[in-house]
Amino acid sequence: MNFFFSWLKRPYFFNHSIKYRLIVPFASGLFVFLFLCVFKPFRLVELHGNNFVFYSFGVGVIVVGVFFITLFIFPILFKGYFNPDRWTVGKSIMIVAISLALNGFFARLYSLSSKTEGVPTESLSVFLLYSIAIGTLPAILLCVVDERVTRKKREKIALRINKGSSEIKDPPKPGTTISLKSENNKEELIVLISDLVYLTSEGNYVSVFLKKEGGLKEAVLRTTLTKTTIDLNAYKNMVRCHKSYVVNTNYIKKIHGNARGYVLKSPIIPFEIPVSRGFPKGSLKILVNNS
Repeated sequence: MNFFFSWLKRPYFFNHSIKYRLIVPFASGLFVFLFLCVFKPFRLVELHGNNFVFYSFGVGVIVVGVFFITLFIFPILFKGYFNPDRWTVGKSIMIVAISLALNGFFARLYSLSSKTEGVPTESLSVFLLYSIAIGTLPAILLCVVDERVTRKKREKIALRINKGSSEIKDPPKPGTTISLKSENNKEELIVLISDLVYLTSEGNYVSVFLKKEGGLKEAVLRTTLTKTTIDLNAYKNMVRCHKSYVVNTNYIKKIHGNARGYVLKSPIIPFEIPVSRGFPKGSLKILVNNS
């Protein structure tokens, strides 16, 4: 059971771009319309003449409307839930389940309000099963295809950045130090800017990682990463790439892209540092020093 809940909380890819959110409703509506017209399931074969075409078209329109609600209206109403950096497997499953449930609900209302003889009028639970039967497979295929396309695109961007020349920055003078202070100014940490590798935050504390013989040394200040970032604004090589990380780009040698986003790699940092999904794509090259 713990494994299942851990799996639901795993970070997962979800395309929040306007283009993708426009494609999904119309592609899904078209698929449902064609599926119903071609296979005539759920007793639609009993409809006379072209009635099943008009009925199928109405159901397709409902699918388009439902996905517009879940992909455009919901993100406005529930901004925190739809945060790209906090998207998980569980959230993806929840959105698909809500969409399928709404499709079944509105499809039944449409059937009950239709004056066409022979349309399905089963219970709501049956219509929900209809929705699941038709919608599950295309939903899975759409996610798989979009994940693959996005991964390939980001891999190409990362490869181009890694092969390209580094963004020219104004390096600090040798021996330049900086004073980092705690929130209440009672603690002070004076370090060489050239030794500053990266910073990360946990609650009201910021961990500062410095280059020392044999690896990295950690120092902790009671402050916020936002305040510390402001203190580092004068140094172009210090970039906040994520809500929880500020990196010294002089130590970043590669960027890697996948469907979930981008990560930074450094020979001195023992793990990959994530790049926020909201980080400007045009500025990704400033994060890497491949000279």
